[in-house]
Amino acid sequence: MKKTIQLPLDRRKALEYLRDNLEGTNTLSTAVCQHLDFDKGNFYALVPEDLPEKQIYEFKQGGIGKADKSLIVDLNFEKCRNEKSFTCVFDDVDATYAPSYNWPVFSKFGVHFQKEVYYLLNEKDFYKQNFQKCFSISDTIWHSLCVVSKLKHSRKEEKSLSKKDLITIAKAAEMICLLAYDAESYIFWEKGS
Repeated sequence: MKKTIQLPLDRRKALEYLRDNLEGTNTLSTAVCQHLDFDKGNFYALVPEDLPEKQIYEFKQGGIGKADKSLIVDLNFEKCRNEKSFTCVFDDVDATYAPSYNWPVFSKFGVHFQKEVYYLLNEKDFYKQNFQKCFSISDTIWHSLCVVSKLKHSRKEEKSLSKKDLITIAKAAEMICLLAYDAESYIFWEKGS
């Protein structure tokens, strides 16, 4: 596999793709678009080192070249592990919550807002295997969102989140990871220090 590199992105072009992909997808995605101050951080992509410059901003195109997804998972995992207090939320746009929803991964890490399904990890369940599992479930070819927030948010017994919870998570984001290049890689926004 070709070497994967971190490539800085033009904020305007990255935001255009982000908003097109996220707006109206689910409550967390909309909260990220509406409440995260993107001027306080930078966008970048993890792409194959020989990606032609003209293809860098073809976020909706496939066949550009797969990035090393294990490296992408590692980057997110390390970012979380280095925080003293964090919440990592993955969306699952393929799932629909109902009170009878009893999938094992949801039973361990799942939360919901109305019928929307999310997976929430914090320090107590933060192991690489759990992280990889949630990351994989969120990947649905056209969309995947992971939000790492510098706050502590625990799953409630009834596994529910409120709209206010999702907005708070979005506002406190330290990093977001969004699927791009037809599921071949991701673009990131990371808050500056």
